[in-house]
Amino acid sequence: MGLMGLLTALDVDPLVMERGNCDYAPELQELIRKLHSDTRRAKASSASALSTAPMNSAAMWESVAAEAQDMLIDLKDMRSVLTEDADKIAYFKVAAALLAKIIDLGERANNIRAVSTFQKRVLEVFDQVLTPEQRTRATEMLSQ
Repeated sequence: MGLMGLLTALDVDPLVMERGNCDYAPELQELIRKLHSDTRRAKASSASALSTAPMNSAAMWESVAAEAQDMLIDLKDMRSVLTEDADKIAYFKVAAALLAKIIDLGERANNIRAVSTFQKRVLEVFDQVLTPEQRTRATEMLSQ
């Protein structure tokens, strides 16, 4: 079973490596377990943030970006555990894929945070500059 297949199998059966279907060294198995649990924890944390905060909440996206940063730090820490060349190669394959996902998540969080900040600033300007009638009219014009 390949590494990506193993990660997918862990989603279905967390004990798949204990059943003797794993060709990886025990040290790498531990690394895979940690990587898988960190990824699941990050998904759960992101899902929790998404479900408890409004979609335009800058705080929610700050949380998602912070979680992505934590995952990146964990990924770097795992590198020091490996001693075998085959394990290092497998690590770098997984690390490259995960790093791409972390970067995408961070970019998305930054973009949504910027849009949220812009929306908030536009509404502040509306409140400061426009009369209630003008705000209503501008809102209606923007929604068309």
